[in-house]
Amino acid sequence: MKNLIEKIGFVQNELERRVLSFPNNRALSDKVGTVLYYDKSESVKTRFYWISAEKLNAEETKAIHERIWNENKAELLFLEKKDSLQINYINTSPKDGLLEIAFINTNVEDSELLEKISKEHISTGGIWIEYSEALDTIKKQQQPVDKALENSLLSLRKGLDNIYMTKFESTIQRSKIIQALIDRTLFIKFLEDKGILNAVFYQKYFANEALDYKKLLENKDAHSINELFLKINEVFNNKLFETPEIKESDLIDEVLDLIAHTIKGTSIDGQLSLFDFQFDIIPIEFISHIYQIFLDDKKLANGIYYTPEGLANLVISETIREAGTTLDPSCGSGIFLVLAFRKMYKLPDGNLNTYERIQHRLSFIKENIFGIEVESIAVRLAVFSLYLEVLTDIDHEELKSLVSEIILSENKRKLFSVDFSDNIQEKNALSLDKDSPFPNKRFKYIIGNPPWFTIKKEDQSIDGIINYTYWSKNREFVDNQISQCFLLKIDSWSTQNTQFGFIVNSSNFLNESSNFQNFIFSSYRITKFFELYHLKEILFDYANEPACLMVFDKQKYLPSHQLSYISPRLNSFTKIFKTILIKESDFINISQRDLQNGKNHLRNYLIGNESDFLIINKLQSKDNYDSLIDIIINNKESYRGFEIWGE
Repeated sequence: MKNLIEKIGFVQNELERRVLSFPNNRALSDKVGTVLYYDKSESVKTRFYWISAEKLNAEETKAIHERIWNENKAELLFLEKKDSLQINYINTSPKDGLLEIAFINTNVEDSELLEKISKEHISTGGIWIEYSEALDTIKKQQQPVDKALENSLLSLRKGLDNIYMTKFESTIQRSKIIQALIDRTLFIKFLEDKGILNAVFYQKYFANEALDYKKLLENKDAHSINELFLKINEVFNNKLFETPEIKESDLIDEVLDLIAHTIKGTSIDGQLSLFDFQFDIIPIEFISHIYQIFLDDKKLANGIYYTPEGLANLVISETIREAGTTLDPSCGSGIFLVLAFRKMYKLPDGNLNTYERIQHRLSFIKENIFGIEVESIAVRLAVFSLYLEVLTDIDHEELKSLVSEIILSENKRKLFSVDFSDNIQEKNALSLDKDSPFPNKRFKYIIGNPPWFTIKKEDQSIDGIINYTYWSKNREFVDNQISQCFLLKIDSWSTQNTQFGFIVNSSNFLNESSNFQNFIFSSYRITKFFELYHLKEILFDYANEPACLMVFDKQKYLPSHQLSYISPRLNSFTKIFKTILIKESDFINISQRDLQNGKNHLRNYLIGNESDFLIINKLQSKDNYDSLIDIIINNKESYRGFEIWGE
């Protein structure tokens, strides 16, 4: 393995040595052993695992595929044997198998062939040029784990909705019960995959160590399933299993049968089963995709979208530098909060046992992570996501041992002893006076992606009235765009040192909106402005308009201050992999003072680049050039290329 890796240009310290574990297959864990991993090329989608496959059979290779696919941290899998190297694309459904990109016979010295997979080509994405014929196949066959999970949950949701249609006339009540069943099912699946709901748990509370959630569903044991919900709430202090109440009469046979089929993969719709997803390693930010399936058409029409992971990561990386109180005033299902926690949290010095590590993480969230969200479903999922993130990367065996100890002890110790659920407030962020969320709190970071819709007086819902009241009181600064109102309201939670990172609809800066633009450019110092106009089709499937990302603060800026305007473009590569690829040529420096005074407008930069504007400015200079009219009037001869015409 070492010789071939070195032949293509890698040195050992550039690759991470990892142990791929398979909790349910100890023999495979031992056989695979230590593997090599490279993650420095996420933007060009060439992160890879390099595994010695000499002794692996087809079933074991399939298990490796499933493991890496669920983790979602690699695009390529190199399988090296004695005389060959197989290069595979990993983000295909485990049911369809790996997608082979190339097969190289390594016992033949072929420098040209090895050059195709050189370190330079992998790290820069050049490998996709060398194997460009594979891109069309990838486009057709790729099924990343997040999309597969979304499709499976959407299928389950539709099935439950059809069953409950006659039982619950209220769409709101029906939706709450369905969502609660799905997120409880996912949380139980996570706990079982982690070894937390184990034989000790089921023996203690159900006198049957061989029991699990799937068997309860298959037995159509509604009473025991509700008991399971109650015990999880009691043992783990998890409010997801407390509200809303699900009655035994709600757990009808048809519902339990459908959930059981979804878990086992025996449903007839061909979707992947929940059994195919390994929730102990699946990225927690994919909970956002659960939120997506519960957004009805009205909410989508009103500009409520979940934020793609890549874009959310860009906000976090550009905004957060160190630990500090963080607010997302429109947190949705919590993707920004999970990523913010992940970026900020560091283990303290000293040796902490597993229980202490979990409580320390909970305390960190309690002190630093805050969200506001008007949708109750999203609030539940945000809390759910953070609970799961707390347990991420805790060793299976350590967790299993800890939970068994808690269950068997009589000291009433809780796995989640710190309750942070009040940090995620189900309120309208634009509420004023006594109803305003977090009225006396100030934050180090404020981040998010507020809704994109027009506030209308005709909307007489509670939230509609709150939105209209806020806009009416502030119309001198903002138009009736709710995203503009959010950019005004965040000032009430900030200090002079607060850092902001926000995704908003581009129309706020492309349309004539002098009051709002004057407010933004005079109130904040914009450090970076990402115009994502050209990436609309890969970022927000349902959005009617493109997005932009602003990174800014409240520091006073000098007249000479220039913001970095970044406008990444769409190409065949970014289309296939749905990634944001930023090049040096995408950057333009723009005077913020000129934007504030109306001498310049961001919409001018949608098509051109800095070189284009330099040429235009030169042509507009009367001191150096005659006008086009003067040239036409005073010169009889005009030229087109090398051809004389007009005589």
